[in-house]
Amino acid sequence: MAVNRVMNSRILLSALCGALLLGATLPTMAADDFSWPALTSQNKPWLWWWWPGSAVNKADITSQLETFQQAGVGGVQIIPIYGIKGGQADYIKFLTPEWMDMMGYTVSQARSLGMNVDMALETGWCFGGPASTKNDANALVVERTFDVAGGASLDQTFPGGSIQALMAFGTNDAKLDLMGQLKADGSIHWTAPAGAWRVYAISQRFSGQNVKRAAPGGVGPMLNPFYPPAMADYLKWFDGAFDSYTGPKPHAVFQDSYEYQCNWSPDFFCAVQTVARV
Repeated sequence: MAVNRVMNSRILLSALCGALLLGATLPTMAADDFSWPALTSQNKPWLWWWWPGSAVNKADITSQLETFQQAGVGGVQIIPIYGIKGGQADYIKFLTPEWMDMMGYTVSQARSLGMNVDMALETGWCFGGPASTKNDANALVVERTFDVAGGASLDQTFPGGSIQALMAFGTNDAKLDLMGQLKADGSIHWTAPAGAWRVYAISQRFSGQNVKRAAPGGVGPMLNPFYPPAMADYLKWFDGAFDSYTGPKPHAVFQDSYEYQCNWSPDFFCAVQTVARV
């Protein structure tokens, strides 16, 4: 904000100098044109508030919020993370009714102190958890190639439903889509026409990235940020928690980190074809 004010002042000064050189009459400036805006929670510093194990209670929440308010803090951003060894008895699972009650209490207490509350749309980082299915988890491309001479056969069995593309490329720019020859069990027996052929089998695998520092109730794979249905499915987890919740809601939600190791998605080829047609 300070940088913006300096830049705005320089722009205004340049405009005034130009007007003077052209003989223009300077406008009358109001006394408060450069005054600071009213102080609200939005232009005070906010804190990232880690909840280890979500092992919180209302007395401590009130005490800490009062300390924050006295220090001039405008709001807090709740981020549940892994718990403290030995404190398991106090853990509260993410998005359970008990957790939602603690979140709502925090919002109401903060607002009574002139503060506000944001909530991470996750535990730890990044987006993911028990709501991320195998199909929605962040993925890496798997490419397998097979060289097949004319008259020879490709005999392979791929895990059921895993192959997204199976193409054969031959001499003279010949190409064949072999997806239609896959059997229900993922097997294929294909005899190559004359010439030399290279077959590409494209699939994906889970990257192995689980949510880092996940809180109780938030353990699971990170979702696939390049696959829109993954986010839609993920948000159903929150929708279910908030549908049955009637207390005060947070000011906003956010993602605290973008550290995915992902380069593929189940609909990658469909997305490429759509872009190509456009």
